[in-house]
Amino acid sequence: MHRAEVCVMYEYVSDILRAMKLDPKDVILIRHAPNHPEFMAAREAGFIKEYTAMQEAGFSKGRNYLMVFIGEDTTLARYYETYHIGSIFPNRKGRVPEAYPNRKEETAEGDFMELREQPLPPGLTGFAIDWGRGTVRWHQKAEREKRVVEIQTTQKTERGGAQV
Repeated sequence: MHRAEVCVMYEYVSDILRAMKLDPKDVILIRHAPNHPEFMAAREAGFIKEYTAMQEAGFSKGRNYLMVFIGEDTTLARYYETYHIGSIFPNRKGRVPEAYPNRKEETAEGDFMELREQPLPPGLTGFAIDWGRGTVRWHQKAEREKRVVEIQTTQKTERGGAQV
């Protein structure tokens, strides 16, 4: 008996979100700039989640998920993680580990979001998107379509509107 292979087309981020059973209207897309000094320090120390969790007050209002990407050359953005937003605290003090490198962020005004990782659909291990011309805009609503340009699966990597 042979197991049937499931073939799914992911052309846009919204296709992946729907496969994760998430409504794009409930998701904020975040693109961290790879050359931003605070992000670089947090990334090198292993604290991307904590860096992402600290946002201006009300940042996630009306949204329950963050899909995080790390920017690369030009408008390419590589998937990092999807988080469900749990509790939101009106201050950051005492919420980040001692080893977090950007200590001034802990005392800055803004929220701290408790974040829980959400898995990608089965077989999908990662992907990259074209963020578009608005790379200055580091966060956007997920209903704004972003084209998938690369897919990583448990089997192979494909470019273009990729199949899993």
